[in-house]
Amino acid sequence: SAVSLEAAGTSGLLELPAGRGGGSAPSDGGPPRAYQLALGVTSAPGESCRSKMLVVEHRTTLLNRLDRPVGYVHHGKGGHTAALLRPGERAPFHWQDEPGLARLLSVCLLDAGADAASLAECDWSNALPIDSVGELNLVCRLSNRRTVLFLSVDVQLLSGASMLVVFSERTAELAPYRVDNLSALPLLISQSPCAALQQPRVVQEVLPASRAPFAWEQVVAAP
Repeated sequence: SAVSLEAAGTSGLLELPAGRGGGSAPSDGGPPRAYQLALGVTSAPGESCRSKMLVVEHRTTLLNRLDRPVGYVHHGKGGHTAALLRPGERAPFHWQDEPGLARLLSVCLLDAGADAASLAECDWSNALPIDSVGELNLVCRLSNRRTVLFLSVDVQLLSGASMLVVFSERTAELAPYRVDNLSALPLLISQSPCAALQQPRVVQEVLPASRAPFAWEQVVAAP
C-alpha cells in the first residue's frame, strides 16, 4: 500500500496479508504470517526538524500486569496457536485471519509458574473485542477449577495508530456489579445464555443475607 509522507501528524494502518506478497514466513518454518502495522508521520527531532520521519510500529501490543501468566489466542483458532505472556511481559500481537473468524481475542489465566505446556489444558475465556479504546471488566475461571478472577482489559491508544492492551486483575470489591441476596433463599447467578455465550461457565451461589461480586463473562452489544 502507498503511504503519504507529506503531512506530519498523520497516522494510519498498514495490513500485510499472509501469502500475498506482504506477510512473511517465520523463522521456525511455520506458514507465512500476516502483520498489522501502525504508521505515523512526524517531524524529525533536533537539527533535522525540516525532515519528516515515518514511524512503523506493531498495531497491537499486549501487556500482562497480573501476578500470573496469561495465555492468549485468536478466538476460534486452535489452542496450538496460543502463546504465553508472563507477569510484566509485553508482546506484539497480529491477527491471522481465516474465513469466518472475527478479530476477537481469547485469554486464559494460569497459576503462577505455569509454562507453555499448560496452554493445552486452558479454560479459554469468551471472545474479547480489542479494537476500540476503553476498558472491559470480565469474570474468568481458572483452568480446571471453580475459582474465578475479575479481569480488567484496558485498551489504550498510543502514538499514531498503535494500541496497547493491558491485562490486570480487579479485586472483588471493585467488580462492576454486586448482587445482594436479601431473601431467605439461596440464589444461583450467571450471565443469561445468548448467541455469543451459549453455555455460561461461571455460576455463583449467593446465600441468604450475603452478597457476591459480579461481572459479565461475555461482552455483547445487546441481550
